[in-house]
Amino acid sequence: MKTIDYILLFGLLMIVLIALQPMKKHLKGQGACCGGCKEIIEPDKKLKKRIGSFELKIEGMTCENCANKIKRVINQKEGVSAQVSHKKKRARIEYEKEVNVQEIIETIEQLGYEASL
Repeated sequence: MKTIDYILLFGLLMIVLIALQPMKKHLKGQGACCGGCKEIIEPDKKLKKRIGSFELKIEGMTCENCANKIKRVINQKEGVSAQVSHKKKRARIEYEKEVNVQEIIETIEQLGYEASL
């Protein structure tokens, strides 16, 4: 190989390494993959009178924005409040009126995640 080949190879390697830096944070679950450039914090929803709760296992979340997206969609349902952790891969659902658990699971799966009791 000629000197110019080594220089080109080194330049290409540097470009690839620089391009992979954002992916490193994403794979650690620290990137803002689903919410753009910064983390979106979804506020907690307060229930008047909690009558029950259950936990779901959720696969496919890679960051806090994934958890907030799930939390936002579940909290839009009347009488339901969610706490979601992407690190624990769990959601705790509280409710003040009877809810259809399967409907909540299907809602999460429509977002592209896998959910189960």
